[in-house]
Amino acid sequence: MSVLHRSVRQWLAETSGGVDAASFILLATITALGILCGAATFRDQLVQEFGDIAVDLEQLDQSYSITIGTVTSSFVDTVPGNSQPVTLGVDATGE
Repeated sequence: MSVLHRSVRQWLAETSGGVDAASFILLATITALGILCGAATFRDQLVQEFGDIAVDLEQLDQSYSITIGTVTSSFVDTVPGNSQPVTLGVDATGE
């Protein structure tokens, strides 16, 4: 019999501390239920956060336009699923 097994058995059999086996079982059960409910809530909030990030990334617009001298370069980003083509080009103006 190991020292740990002997210590646990002695602790469960001891009545002078005021904590008997039924109280320990009740406390362990309440703690386990709390952990399960907390883990389920954490999972739901994590999935919600990933959903919010997906919506934000879907609406991300990376369009830009830059003009250096007489040359303009631009890129027009479109919403996924939209039939508009993506415009990418360099326009030379005034040459």
